[in-house]
Amino acid sequence: MFQPGYEIQRTSTLTAFLKDCGIDSSEELVGRSNEEPDWFWGRIIDYAGIRFARPYPRLRDISEGSESVSWAVGSTLNLTETCLDARIADGLGDKVAIDWVREDGSRRRWTYSELAAEASRVASALAARGVRPGQAVGIYMPMIPEIEAALLGIARLGAVAVPLFSGFAPHAIVSHLNDANAVVVLTADATPRRGKPVWMEASLAQALTDVPSVHTVISVRRSGGAVADPARDLDWSETVGRASPEFAAVLVKAEDTFLIAYTSGTTGRPKRRRAYPSGRAGQGHGRFPALPRHEAA
Repeated sequence: MFQPGYEIQRTSTLTAFLKDCGIDSSEELVGRSNEEPDWFWGRIIDYAGIRFARPYPRLRDISEGSESVSWAVGSTLNLTETCLDARIADGLGDKVAIDWVREDGSRRRWTYSELAAEASRVASALAARGVRPGQAVGIYMPMIPEIEAALLGIARLGAVAVPLFSGFAPHAIVSHLNDANAVVVLTADATPRRGKPVWMEASLAQALTDVPSVHTVISVRRSGGAVADPARDLDWSETVGRASPEFAAVLVKAEDTFLIAYTSGTTGRPKRRRAYPSGRAGQGHGRFPALPRHEAA
């Protein structure tokens, strides 16, 4: 079993959190978290620096049973203000937020200010296409910097992100997007694998023949991929690139859905797993119960 060295332990986030709580050991922290869960999760929220527009008057509501706990009851927030605005306000706007290296060795870096601007452009572009808070937006993209802007831009608008594995076949895309009732998909025309392009936008176009709710596709076109439907399929550089880099974060309830991740693979009806702005996670269908207290993100 891996045993971290002294220097790793000394500089770890856990050590800093223990010091902040005035606790000497992780065992003591676990014990107190079991005895006083409200104290523990309140300290976690404060230590993480989560910004609330309207603070929560009550951390937990277990009136429907511990399996249906609600978190940060009565509060409003937008997580992008914690992830982006707070960093910039703290003087970290010029600090590198994304350092990305492509398969061919080329490199791109985005600072927090650049990431915030691109996320706001995504939110602006989605709003211009009629996307409203609470509506689902698919993310079918390779691991490029724009995927982070996509996630944060969706969150900035108060919409719901639906990530799709970049290797999904059309039938898997259909089942996930239909289940979420997605209205827009953010994608890329292709992604290189072992030096050859995998045509993602073409697979998405095939899937969308069976997804009537999607009215817009915005694609990062890097490889000259074909456009299936000019009325629906837009170029990222023209649509997002020309959108406003300023977009006020839409405030949502802490219990509103932030992300839907599907856990059933590529066959059968997808099983949902939701994440919430408050950090709560849930699974199943209908009512989404919280995870046990030490598994909540």
